[in-house]
Formats: sequence, structure tokens, C-alpha cells
Amino acid sequence: MTFAFVVPFLFGLISWSFSNNPEARTEAIHFAYRWQSLLAGIVGFIAAVLVVHLTLRSEKRTRDHERQALRVATYSELRQLAHHAKEAFEEIEPMLAAGRSATIFHLENSIRFVPPVIFQANAARIGLLGEEVHDLIHFHNCLSVLNTGIARMRRDIGDGEIGLENTKHVCDALLAILLSSAEAVAYNHGQTTWERNFDEKFPKIVKTIAEKYDAKYQADDSGTQN
Repeated sequence: MTFAFVVPFLFGLISWSFSNNPEARTEAIHFAYRWQSLLAGIVGFIAAVLVVHLTLRSEKRTRDHERQALRVATYSELRQLAHHAKEAFEEIEPMLAAGRSATIFHLENSIRFVPPVIFQANAARIGLLGEEVHDLIHFHNCLSVLNTGIARMRRDIGDGEIGLENTKHVCDALLAILLSSAEAVAYNHGQTTWERNFDEKFPKIVKTIAEKYDAKYQADDSGTQN
């Protein structure tokens, strides 16, 4: 934008100066004729710099658009998965609180996460998100740990009860997913009203859940140790 205004202004100023001073115009013509090779080189250099500048600016604009599109897609997927993890926690944790073991059937029906296809498809480009990458990867690692654990219990236990200890492990894993998702959405990149509300309220909800869970089961663990 600067070149678009400055260059025409300078040419206009020079033209106006020469039109009021014929002798200066003649001297300028002789000077240009004498030093035409040097002037052509200077003009070519300026043109090259201008082309590089415009190219770099265009590439930066493209990267910014690509980064924003990636951010919108990955965080939209994360919000859906985090919301599902909260619902699963609210279904499994009361069983643990009541001293009842969950079963593989409960887990597979309550904790049925869809594959994070957007994150997986863009794994090579996720670095575009900069400092947000750590929390995003941590969230998906927590998700993978839970899915792997349930698959292992299905193989080792079958359809039966998984026991109170494993039920506690499942609740711990779900809470880890919730905490990591709360950290990720704290960047507040929501585009829609629902997303912005989610980013604002969800971390507070997760904090309350974690405090109640820790207070309840840390006390139980202490009592068990004593």
C-alpha cells in the first residue's frame, strides 16, 4: 500500500518541478542519457525488492489463512470430544462413588469416542499453531491412553466387570482428558457464540469437577492407607 501512494506522488512532484523549470528538465534529460545504465540497474533493483516484498506478504497472508482454518477445524473437533468426555465422566464416576464396578459394556457405550480424524489428517501441519500445539497434543495423547486401556481391558476381561480399581483408573483418565481440554480451549479461539461460551465456561466447570473428585478420592485413598 505504501508504494502505491508514494511512487505516484514522487513522479507527480518531479513532473511539476520540471514543467516550471525548462533548464532543469534539459539537465535531467542529459543526466538520464549519460547514466542510463546505472539508472536502469537501480530501477531494476527497486522492482526486484518490491516483487520480493509483495511475494513474502502474499505468502504470509496465505499461511495466516491456513493457520486459522486449521485452528477452527481442530478446536471444533476438540470441543466435541471434550464434551463427550464430560458426559462419560458424569456417567461412570457415580458408579465408582457408589462402590459399583463398571463393565466393559458400560465403557464401550459411555466412552465411545469418534476417531479424531481432523487432528490425524493434519498431524504434519499442526506445528502451524505455535504454542498451542503442546496442549492440543497432550489432549489427544490422553484420549489415546484411555482408548488403549479400554481395548486392553476388553481383551483381558471380556464382557464382565472391570473392578473398582480399573473403574477408578478410567475416571482418572477421563478427568485427565477434561483437564487437558480445558487448558487447550483457554486460548479462546471460538468462532460461533456456542464455541465462545464453551471456551469461557468449560474450564470453570472442569475445575469444579476436578476439585470435588480430588477431595473425595484423596480422602478415600488416605483412609485406605491408614
